[in-house]
Amino acid sequence: MIGIITATVDEYEALQRKVGKGKSRPSVSHGSLGGVMEFDTGILGKEKICYCRCGVGKVAAALCVQQMVDRFRPEKILMVGVAGALNPELHVGDIVISEDAVQHDFDTTFFGDPPGFISGINCFNFPANPALRDKAAAAAESLGYHYMIGRILTGDQFISDQAKKEYLVKTFQGDCCEMEGAAIAQACYTNRVPFVILRAISDSASDEAIVQYSEFVKEAAEKAIALLSAILE
Repeated sequence: MIGIITATVDEYEALQRKVGKGKSRPSVSHGSLGGVMEFDTGILGKEKICYCRCGVGKVAAALCVQQMVDRFRPEKILMVGVAGALNPELHVGDIVISEDAVQHDFDTTFFGDPPGFISGINCFNFPANPALRDKAAAAAESLGYHYMIGRILTGDQFISDQAKKEYLVKTFQGDCCEMEGAAIAQACYTNRVPFVILRAISDSASDEAIVQYSEFVKEAAEKAIALLSAILE
């Protein structure tokens, strides 16, 4: 079984529409956790999947991974959704496949650590599984998507400020930013589950990000889920 995690309603509903077509079978509800997380199972492409809407933010994302691992024992986990662009070569609808993921808001610099360094496990970045990363890239090419294998930055912040965007690029060399991926990566690392993060660009993470997100989030979510479906085929 493969685990699939989304964060928002738009992402989850796009996934549900795919699971409900073709070779899929009706999903079976496994209830929720705290009224937020929704776990279901089904078939997507050629794979049996368990999938979930975890909610927004790092705590929800990490909790979701642990619940998914404990309940369903997935062989691998794919996070799929939308993100803001940090790299100037990325535009709305483009795809970022994770090379690695970093928590940009984790800060123990007072103790001499670099920004983003996760003390305790002594890790700055969490690399994606190479096989999953390469399979995602091949699927993106087959769909004719403009994509990039790059660094995903995660924090409990919706980035919509040009100065903050420039700081993230300068400090972490990130390609896109979102609110769950690196927490999922850390939880997968802890549980020794291979992972990859797939993000479609919904906005520019600049001063116009909120307006752009509202306009393009559904389109970006559909594109991300189409990539996921191509991978599982």
